[in-house]
Amino acid sequence: MGAVLGPKEIRMLPFGAGRRYCPGAELGMAHVGYFVAALLREFEWTLPVHIHAIDLSENSNFIAMMKTPLKARITPRAPTV
Repeated sequence: MGAVLGPKEIRMLPFGAGRRYCPGAELGMAHVGYFVAALLREFEWTLPVHIHAIDLSENSNFIAMMKTPLKARITPRAPTV
């Protein structure tokens, strides 16, 4: 076996699609799903008092964004026994 040429440390570890797909992507997506489920379970989600409807219109500049940002009022749910 010959000598290994070049740098001995990893300088960049690309995570894209194909053979070098991120090995933790599925685990990360599962954690995000569990996190959102926990937020829904633990809190009651309602509109703020001064907002009567959700405005879904877009503001299309460089990227598509909502004209009016989404706001929510959250209150902890009563503990269940």
